[in-house]
Amino acid sequence: MGARRTHRVVPRAYDDTFRSLLSTAAALCLTTGGVTALALTGAAALPDLLGTGAHLLSVLCVFWTLFAVIYLSWTHVRYTRCPPGELRRIADVQHHRRPSGAELMLGFGSTGTGTVSAALIALIGALGSAVIGIGPQDGGRVLIVLLTVASSWATMVYAFALRYLRLDAAGERISFDIDEAPEFEDFLSMSVMVSSIGALSAGTPRTGAALRAVRTHTLFAFVFNAFIVAMTVSLVVGLVTA
Repeated sequence: MGARRTHRVVPRAYDDTFRSLLSTAAALCLTTGGVTALALTGAAALPDLLGTGAHLLSVLCVFWTLFAVIYLSWTHVRYTRCPPGELRRIADVQHHRRPSGAELMLGFGSTGTGTVSAALIALIGALGSAVIGIGPQDGGRVLIVLLTVASSWATMVYAFALRYLRLDAAGERISFDIDEAPEFEDFLSMSVMVSSIGALSAGTPRTGAALRAVRTHTLFAFVFNAFIVAMTVSLVVGLVTA
């Protein structure tokens, strides 16, 4: 019984909720420190930084970008350096485990594994800047929005890479035209291709569950690329025109 219980244990570093909460705390500290530093150096008054829509939107975008960089870097390092056998064991346990309340609240544990949350942040950044308006002096804010959208797109890529890994480890097979057993980088390459052009060139789903995951991913990617990315490009064009 003890051996079976140990087999079902997932190390903390591979737990979505654990990584996301620590990444949130780190990003919040860095963002707060940056805002305080700007206020102390006299670059802007603290009420001005937090009291206008444009500044508040910039703070939100900086926070999200920092969170995504920390979370995705941590995820990449842990999952690429994990031994293949242990990685598949962890992924299998995660697939069959019921998501916690924190995971559901943060958007993890669902089919999109956080993609909806990431897309919402990107939409807020792009749409918020469009509503507030931009001028020649707003190049910094547009750059922040671009980084926010890029971070959200990368979050979608890693979210579905994890989804594919966990499906394959649980027996919902995804085949690759390679001689070796697929590793996390292979599922990541597959996710990049689907997110970019909606095409399968790295992996092929062999079960209904895997195919449904690819269909969901394709829909998310189409909406993200067609609306959010297009809106961000229009912001850049508007800045250049101004």
